[in-house]
Parts: sequence; structure tokens; C-alpha cells
Amino acid sequence: MTVDTEIAATDAAVANASVLRQQAKEIVSRYAVWSSAFGVLPVPIADVAGITGTQISMIAALSKLYGVPFSKSWVRSILGSIVGGVAPWAVTAGVVSTVFKSMPGIGLGVGFLGMAGLSNLATRTIGNLFIDHFEAGGDLSNVDTDAMRESLSEEMQKKK
Repeated sequence: MTVDTEIAATDAAVANASVLRQQAKEIVSRYAVWSSAFGVLPVPIADVAGITGTQISMIAALSKLYGVPFSKSWVRSILGSIVGGVAPWAVTAGVVSTVFKSMPGIGLGVGFLGMAGLSNLATRTIGNLFIDHFEAGGDLSNVDTDAMRESLSEEMQKKK
């Protein structure tokens, strides 16, 4: 193999990785929009269920894209561990947004916007964490939930 052939092969691998990452980012963006849509549901608990389902579907799509075996039960457990340990203010913000959605007038608008923004941010962050994990060769059996929870918490704190 010549140096030119090796360089061409490396360039092709980098281009493929770039295309794959772009496709992954598009998946995350699409599911973040859906997550925001579920965030504005006026029915308490239904919004959280919709957001969680959206995040599970997003991880399934990313798993398929990266050729990683998918297990819905593993993902539920992983998400529960990551999201369940996020800073208390994020959970409180979600609850407050849900409560505001049940109030007529300005409370309704504040609740919708708060929950939509919070769910979009969380879904994007979780998606990006899984992209990084899969690109590093990880799969669902070796997710570092503590590191992901910390990263999610830091991102939520930045956007506070």
C-alpha cells in the first residue's frame, strides 16, 4: 500500500465519519423537536411519558445508525439513571412548568414554554452524549451513566 493510498483511505474514513455524525445530529434535532411538542401537552404526566418515549426512540434510531444492538429495557434503565439524578432544579423546573400549564392565562404560556425548552435541551444533550459514546466504540452495555448524568446536569446548569 502506497502513502497516497493510505492517505486516500484515511480521508475516506474521515468523510464517512463526518457524514455519519451529520446524520446522527439530524436524528437528535428531529427528536428534540418532537420532545418539545410533547412538552406542551396540557395533560400532566402525559408530557413526561411522551418525552421519555421520544428519547427512547431517539436512542433506538442512533443505535441503528451506529450499528449498536438496541434494548428498550436497557435504555429505560439508562435514561432513568441519567435523568433521575439530574440537578433538583431541573426536575423542579419540569414540575413547575407542568403546574403552570394547568393555569389559565399567562401561567399556561409560561408552562408550555418552560417544559418545551427543558425537554428540548434535555433530549438534545442526551442525544449528543449517546453520539459521543457510540463514536467512541461504546454500546448500551457500557454506558457510564454517572458521567452522562454529570454532563447532562452541567449542560442544564449552563442554560439555567
